[in-house]
Amino acid sequence: MKKYVHLLIVTMKELGDEQFGTSYSHVVRENLRLRKALDKYGKKSAEEKLQREQDFRDELEALKGLAKQEIGRVPKVASTPKDTGILLEIATPDLHVGKLAHSIETGGRPYDVKIAIATFERALEALVARTAIYNVEEILLVAGNDLFNSDSPENETTAGTVVSCDGRFHKTFHHVRNMMVKAV
Repeated sequence: MKKYVHLLIVTMKELGDEQFGTSYSHVVRENLRLRKALDKYGKKSAEEKLQREQDFRDELEALKGLAKQEIGRVPKVASTPKDTGILLEIATPDLHVGKLAHSIETGGRPYDVKIAIATFERALEALVARTAIYNVEEILLVAGNDLFNSDSPENETTAGTVVSCDGRFHKTFHHVRNMMVKAV
């Protein structure tokens, strides 16, 4: 910052007092103002990045805590099938948790976070019930495939399309996180 101020003072001295109001001096001052703004933005961006990293660490710790709580609730299985080679893949594509749709507007059924989670839970129960006759060795729970309706707190898709959402992204994220922990 000091070097920019020094640069401005030196440049103003070189221009002389009569040149202070010229377009050239205006460009020099504007350049200084923009450099200051960029420096401030760079510092702010670095601070925001550190805050996001800390938020991410906090989120991971919360996930670990939830997992530890849920592990205690998992019933012990009397016998585990061995070497059956059967993998159960559970995938629920296009769940769009966070989507908001009112039946009056769409002409169809309403949809929101609660309905999406209830739909997921019913589908999970049905898929597990239908495969109970097999000796499943492992289960692969796929998360993705438009699990969320939006990809950002600005309620935008990856392509930048703004979509109608049921509440804040972070709140929806916590609901989905709890849903997935419960599913596991």
